[in-house]
Amino acid sequence: MRRIIALDIYKALAAVMVIIIHVTAYPIVTLTRGIAENVLIVVNKFSNPSVPMFVFASGLSLFYIYGNRGIVFDHFLKKRLPKILIPYLSWCVIYYAIYVYKGIYVFSAQTFLFNVLTGRMMYHLYFVVIIIQFYLVFGLINFVVKRYSEKVILPLSLAINILATKVLPVSYLDRSFLTYLIYFVLGCYVAKNLEKATELLYRHKILLAFGFLSLGGIYAYQFYEAQFLNISARFIPGAYGYISFCTVAILFYYLVAMVIEKKSEPQIAIGIEKKNEPINKPINKPINKPINAGEPTNKAIMADVPKSTKIDAGVIRKGLLALSDGSYYIYLSHPFAIIAAGSISARLGITGVIDQMMMAFIVVGLTSVPLSILYANLKSKRGA
Repeated sequence: MRRIIALDIYKALAAVMVIIIHVTAYPIVTLTRGIAENVLIVVNKFSNPSVPMFVFASGLSLFYIYGNRGIVFDHFLKKRLPKILIPYLSWCVIYYAIYVYKGIYVFSAQTFLFNVLTGRMMYHLYFVVIIIQFYLVFGLINFVVKRYSEKVILPLSLAINILATKVLPVSYLDRSFLTYLIYFVLGCYVAKNLEKATELLYRHKILLAFGFLSLGGIYAYQFYEAQFLNISARFIPGAYGYISFCTVAILFYYLVAMVIEKKSEPQIAIGIEKKNEPINKPINKPINKPINAGEPTNKAIMADVPKSTKIDAGVIRKGLLALSDGSYYIYLSHPFAIIAAGSISARLGITGVIDQMMMAFIVVGLTSVPLSILYANLKSKRGA
């Protein structure tokens, strides 16, 4: 099955954004009013759709794989669950050990089990609980999406999503699949109509960008008013503002991923500029190497072009694909790096909020990100 490069780039963007959210979270609630605070609020809030982006990506990926074939429920779970559960449980043990070591918790098997089941072991782990819930109901969602039009199901999913924010207990709002339903189902329909969806996003890119900037600006400004002016949401009520912004943002960021995919396609120089020779002189050397399935045609062409004529335009793409491969492990591990950065800052006597934030970015960038990519690469080579 053809790999969707744009989806991989998309997951890489989401991984970077979730790091930004958590590293900037403390500064935006502690800094005094000023330019630095305002910039960080904008950066943080425009990164807020990262978890809905991962949910959307999961819906797109699952329907792309299983949309045209039947799902055997137990086989599906046996194949999918271990890939997310084993790393999740491992990091739950690590985070719980930190809490016990720091004296935040007294060891209790009951507390550990409760936190694992509810995704409360660390502030970001609710996402895993949500994805497991979507795995459990994916058979039903797959059935509905295959048989009914998006004109019916998307508005219905949005209505359920909004209703869930009204009736579910506040403590479980962020860990119920119902409050993320629109993003997952939207991903399924994009996978169902991939070419049409791609065309629509390109065709309406100006409108999409306008909606993204407008709704994101309102979302960020309402946070600013709540934080500094003690004014509740005046323009769009909280839940509606978040859902509307995230729904538009996940499509906008997917459009960005598609643009990056196009811009980062490997290109070739078709001639070497020499004295009195045009740079566009054709290469007459025959191409004998076969084209691998699923790979762009120009990759086979590049194989026989002299190294001096290659333009390595795929460096960005390779980096983003590596980030995508390690994105789940980056998601699980980056708070550990943030905690470590706090300890390093304390030992070095770094007290400035911005300085501590920069230390966190550095530590995450030097540990969580490369180690997650390395681990994903090793797993891939082992065929795990």
